[in-house]
Amino acid sequence: MKMRFIMNTIFVLSLAILTAAAAPADEVDYQIFIKKQRISGDITAVNESNTTLLPAAPFFNAYHFKIKPQENTKLIIVTDGYTKLEFEIGNTTAYLKGMNPYTEQGYGDDGLKVKLAVAPTIINDRIYLPISLIAKSLGLHYQIDKQEKKIIFYSIPKKSA
Repeated sequence: MKMRFIMNTIFVLSLAILTAAAAPADEVDYQIFIKKQRISGDITAVNESNTTLLPAAPFFNAYHFKIKPQENTKLIIVTDGYTKLEFEIGNTTAYLKGMNPYTEQGYGDDGLKVKLAVAPTIINDRIYLPISLIAKSLGLHYQIDKQEKKIIFYSIPKKSA
């Protein structure tokens, strides 16, 4: 168990070194709200090619998802047991599998292929994902208020039959 932790740490740090040179220059500290609850902690948004990237851990931890880097690969799996997000650092394709948290319908046998404008990356030892992928995987919508430096994630109530 200890060896696995060490190997995962070495893997994440090696990815950080490889991607450090590509770190975007446009960083902004935002207040983040999910369903009117402010997420505390260090959350710096990064803008790369007109795409906002956010650190993955605060969002997925708030929803009790586990972030599981796969050994000796760039593949990261994020899951809560029902919904699974799979992506690779540096790859602009991600997959959502299992249950859609918003519609409570399955994504199908092959999952939902999500094409990203900007690939997930590691900046300062943190996994950063496009904001649209974070929202989609949690079944949320979002609004960015650049003037107030706030990002608000929200859900739209389901229509009853």
